[in-house]
Amino acid sequence: MKKVLYQHQFDDLENSNKQAYWLLPQLLAFIGTKFPLAKVEGKFSFKESLLAIKTALDSGTIQLDNGEVVSAALVKQWFQWLNQNPRGNLLQGIKQTTILGSRWAANVPLILSAFKEYRNIGYNSWRWDEPERQYFLDKDLLELSEHFYQPIDWTEEQLLEFREIGRTVKSGQNNGKVRNVISCTTITGIPDPVFNKLSRLHKLMLTQCWVYSPQIRSKFAITNQLDLDSEAPQLVNTEIFETQTQPLCDWL
Repeated sequence: MKKVLYQHQFDDLENSNKQAYWLLPQLLAFIGTKFPLAKVEGKFSFKESLLAIKTALDSGTIQLDNGEVVSAALVKQWFQWLNQNPRGNLLQGIKQTTILGSRWAANVPLILSAFKEYRNIGYNSWRWDEPERQYFLDKDLLELSEHFYQPIDWTEEQLLEFREIGRTVKSGQNNGKVRNVISCTTITGIPDPVFNKLSRLHKLMLTQCWVYSPQIRSKFAITNQLDLDSEAPQLVNTEIFETQTQPLCDWL
């Protein structure tokens, strides 16, 4: 029997995480097609969109496929589930470093990606100066958003050097081993104090490691702080992507 959104209870976080493989596409499709948004001076406003969503919820106009009225309490559960941090907690059974898994990876703002996929609303179309963006992003992406549209302080050559240093194992029996770009989830040991102060995701984005690798990054990912809807120019060719060994979905 096909699993459907209106039958799922979101009050059990761990259980919801185990169902992410079918919950994510259904929930984001619902949010992306049913939730009203609002603009301020030509751009979508996080603040005004929250008010528009709350108004629609209070009026009972947002309903599930079975006719059940969606409550504000349920939407709060949805947003809290989608904004879990780190993203790996949510993606149980889904590997982010695969072509299919990258759709839900840590560099994708899940809630905003619903509007991009189903309404073609790009990330550049939002008012990123509004503090209410915190309700649409997880902690890591919220921290990264502080640097959106700011210039990058390092050259391509410097970032390539940082990548080589950062993915080199510096202790233990694997000392000196260079990790695969896609399997490298942290960048450490960089001799630049300013770079070292950046968040983990920001370092990975600038050096194009892990889910930011050009080989696997999703079209719904934010990989370029200068233009949120364009992929960052590739630094250099990297290793081939990993293959998915387990099916992402067992009901289709």
